[in-house]
Amino acid sequence: MKYVIKNISMITAILLINACGSGSSAGSASSSAQNTQTTQIDSEADPVETQEGSTAEDDSSDTYTDNSDDTSYGTDTGSLKSLKVKGWPSYVAMGTVTDNASSLNTKLSESKVDAIFKYAGNGFGNRGEVIDPSVTLQTIKQARDVEKIASGKVMPTMVVYTANGSGGGVAPEDILEYKNLLAHMRTLIRMCVSMQQQKDMLHPYPATIVLNADLFGEWQKGKTYGNFQESYCGGTDDRKCSKLKVIPIRKAMKEAIDLEKSYSYNNQATVATLYDLELIKNKIDEDIQDTIKGWVDSQNFIIKTFSENVPFGWVINLWNPGSALWVHNDYPKAAKEPGKEVADFVHWIGAYKASDYRPDFLVFDKYERDGFGAAGKPAYAFGSKEWKNYLLYVKYITDSVKTPAMLWQIPGGHMVSKQEDLSGEARLCSDNDTNGCFRHLDSGVFGGHSASGGSFFMGDAKIGKNIENIREDVLDISLSPAVYHGADNVRALLEQDKAYDWSKPALDLVIDANAFSILWGGGETTGAVAISTNQTGGYAWLARKIKAYEESKKASIK
Repeated sequence: MKYVIKNISMITAILLINACGSGSSAGSASSSAQNTQTTQIDSEADPVETQEGSTAEDDSSDTYTDNSDDTSYGTDTGSLKSLKVKGWPSYVAMGTVTDNASSLNTKLSESKVDAIFKYAGNGFGNRGEVIDPSVTLQTIKQARDVEKIASGKVMPTMVVYTANGSGGGVAPEDILEYKNLLAHMRTLIRMCVSMQQQKDMLHPYPATIVLNADLFGEWQKGKTYGNFQESYCGGTDDRKCSKLKVIPIRKAMKEAIDLEKSYSYNNQATVATLYDLELIKNKIDEDIQDTIKGWVDSQNFIIKTFSENVPFGWVINLWNPGSALWVHNDYPKAAKEPGKEVADFVHWIGAYKASDYRPDFLVFDKYERDGFGAAGKPAYAFGSKEWKNYLLYVKYITDSVKTPAMLWQIPGGHMVSKQEDLSGEARLCSDNDTNGCFRHLDSGVFGGHSASGGSFFMGDAKIGKNIENIREDVLDISLSPAVYHGADNVRALLEQDKAYDWSKPALDLVIDANAFSILWGGGETTGAVAISTNQTGGYAWLARKIKAYEESKKASIK
């Protein structure tokens, strides 16, 4: 928001500085925090305040009446006129997970990816700590270094937690415990200020944020079962959340700003020098409520205020409705009801309402494991039917919310064909191999990385319309018929959409689903490069596919 900028000349002087930092050892939520400077916060939590400013224990009126409708929200947020997101290409972009190791730079440049992503901090939000954005700056530096080799733009994308829903539950510790609420806001301000100051003439949009993986999923699921109401509404009996618990959001925001006003990126200008903090605090009083919906608004407010040129979006899961098993039902009807339920929740929570702080896109997770390996196949083995249901789900939600979609943490494993080139790093692993190969099957304690995501989205002419072109040992991978509608192996799963042509990339379906990008991989999931926590995915195959796509006629978006 340009109104908060206080000293343009000082910003201009800083924008050309590139941050340097040591490498981080992980590319997932298990990432190391060894290089992260922290400030411990006083462990004594302030009591939750009422709307009037007194404490909840002193005042029986500790909820705020919510007059919003809890049924269906339609499409009242404007029309989706374009899939383009600031800073991203005008075609379906391809990105991959990274672990910030400089040794990956050449491989990243050779794959020609448009983006890299990494979890910020320790990967779970560093509850109770105020941290410097060292991991973030390392990722931005890696993107810039890869650009120098590849002569193309690479968008650094940070997965940021300000409330941890990934461990299960609705994260009351991060929001209702004041010391943690305050610490998260301080850390987010630091990150946003530092990201914004990476802006320069070549990078007018210096980075991207993926916000709070799994949180909305846990909230929607919790709202169905009552634990969301217990934490944030009028109790478990308040099924429609007609009363919202009062939380000192505005107090925490303004205190965070006061505590961070002397913070400086790279020992340069302070926050107080760069922004009109009093004006910002006045806007907080005008625009933010002291409720859980106000907390959502506060995250949007901080990001848009302190990093106006950084696009961002919240994360949606397949299991938002309470389970992801719907995805195995018949196409196309399977996605309609789950899509409506999620769209209604997103509208209800207010994250994408019309405002100056509205996010730029909505992020869709699948499940961060390759689908035919030990961790993925209990519920997340996908054939073409499941992928089409997934994309239709994305479309239903984004049509309603009126925002583009990022497909994120997509497992890039593929189905090995009988005619596939298995030389070099594409060779199949033996039992004891731990790197430089593709472990396509489970082996002992090692999970396999076969999956259908790479094959579906990028296409594989060596499979075409005949699944018998796939290796027999892949087709024979066992599945639970109770989960997969009678399919007891991969062959039977693929036969549920027997006429599907695997030779064709599914990027037309991606565009129809309102998606502008696919970001591949995760900590233990196949991306375009081998990272420290996954050395045996089918990354060589995926990297070749991405390179061929980037060098050919790309899938344009409007």
